[in-house]
Amino acid sequence: MKTPNDHEFIDSEGLHYDFIVDTDEEVYLDVSVSHNNFLGIAFVGEAKCLFRSQNTLELADIVIRDSAIIFRKSLWKLTPHSILLKFVNRDFRRRGIGSALLQFVISQARNSGIRMISARAISRDTPFEILLPWYAKQGFDIPALPYESLADGVWITMLLD
Repeated sequence: MKTPNDHEFIDSEGLHYDFIVDTDEEVYLDVSVSHNNFLGIAFVGEAKCLFRSQNTLELADIVIRDSAIIFRKSLWKLTPHSILLKFVNRDFRRRGIGSALLQFVISQARNSGIRMISARAISRDTPFEILLPWYAKQGFDIPALPYESLADGVWITMLLD
C-alpha cells in the first residue's frame, strides 16, 4: 500500500487525494484537492488564501464539493477545459478532506513564515453550530458570541508558532 506524502491525503474510505499548490508567495496561495482514478482526475475541493502582509494569511474560502467532474488524464494538459468525461454525483464531504486541506494550508503558511491566519467564517451551507466548532478543532480562536448575532459572519484567527 502506498504511503501518502505531505501533498497527499487518504480519506476515511481509503480514497487517495492530491493537494495541488498554486502560489506567487506574495499575493495568493491556492490549494486544490484532486482525486485520481482509472477514469481520470476529479477536482473535489479548494482553499483560496490571500497574503495580507509578510506574516498574515487570510483564508478567503475553503470548499469541499458534493459532486465533481472527471477529466481524462491523458488529455488534461492539452485542453483542460474541454474534456468532460463524467459528472460524479458523489458526496466528498464528511470524509476528513476539509480538515486535511486546512491542515495542509496551515503547514504551507508555517513554511512560508506566516505568523497568523485569519478567516471570516460565514454560514452559507453549514450552520455556525457545526462550522465554528470545526474551526476551533483545527486550532482557530473563536470569539464567544451567540450564534444568532453572527448573520454577517465572524472573524476568527490562528496564531502560528
